[in-house]
Parts: sequence; structure tokens; C-alpha cells
Amino acid sequence: MKTFSIEANSFVIKSSKGKKYKSLLEDGITYHIPIFQRTYAWTGKEIAKLLADLFLSFWDLDGKDEPEPMFIGTMQLSELKDEQGKKSFYDVVDGQQRLTTLLILLKYFNLMHPGCLEPYGITLDWLRTSVSNGIQQKQLEEMLNVATLEDIDQNHINPFIRNLSRTFP
Repeated sequence: MKTFSIEANSFVIKSSKGKKYKSLLEDGITYHIPIFQRTYAWTGKEIAKLLADLFLSFWDLDGKDEPEPMFIGTMQLSELKDEQGKKSFYDVVDGQQRLTTLLILLKYFNLMHPGCLEPYGITLDWLRTSVSNGIQQKQLEEMLNVATLEDIDQNHINPFIRNLSRTFP
């Protein structure tokens, strides 16, 4: 008989080996946004709020205090296995807007400072989406393939590219 259980954990974006927190971007973990989720809809307003929360947590209000742990919201994940029952991935039941925005932010950092993610083992291939019958996945891949910010039309129809070009520069 299958039972229902909830496991709560605290995660960091990327941790060193032997640290006390699990890492959101562990090697080989893939997140999948199921077809029943809404499309990516965050605009500059929501992203600015997330960035402000990140910066305030890191520097505190006066910029002198020690960084504090930060709660950026609850994510609800459902662990699944591949067809062979081996490699796991997570369906994102709640938190897809924040998780997707994190990917866009990491892409922006990598465009502004090429190779900056490599020393930390952070890749940009950990998110997949089935929303909108594959349209969102194509748009996500298009954003991940952007080579420079200068080549982007700021009124781009692709919401991932639009946020990459408008929100962070």
C-alpha cells in the first residue's frame, strides 16, 4: 500500500561537500514543470522583489551585518524515477515561477561574466517544462541559447528572453 508523506528540508542553491544543507542544484538533479502548471508569468515586478529579498538577506539593511538565512518560499516537489527506475527527477508542484527565475538569473550572470558558474559546478540544464504542449520548453531552450544580451529585442515575445533582457541590466 502506497502511503502519503511530507518531508521538509532546507536547501541552499549550491553547497560544498560535507555541508549541513542539501543543494537545490545537486549534480544530475533535473526539475520538471508538469503540463498542468500555468505558463511562466513573472514580470519585472516579481523579479525585482525576489532580487531585493536576496540582496537584503545577504547584506542586511545597512550592508554591515552578517548575512542571514533567507526563506524564499515553499517549493513542493514530487520525486519520480526515469523509465528504468534509476535516475530521479522532480516534478515541480509549487515554486516553478521562482525556480524558473533562478535559472534566468544564473543565465544572466553567465552572460555578464562568462564561465562564472563553472568553478561551482553549476550548469543551466536542470529545468524542463511540459507547459503549453512543449511551447514553453522551446522558449526556455531559446533563452538558454542566447549568446549576448546586446542581440536581444527588449520586446521579445518569449517571456524568458524578455525577462533576461529587461529585468537584470
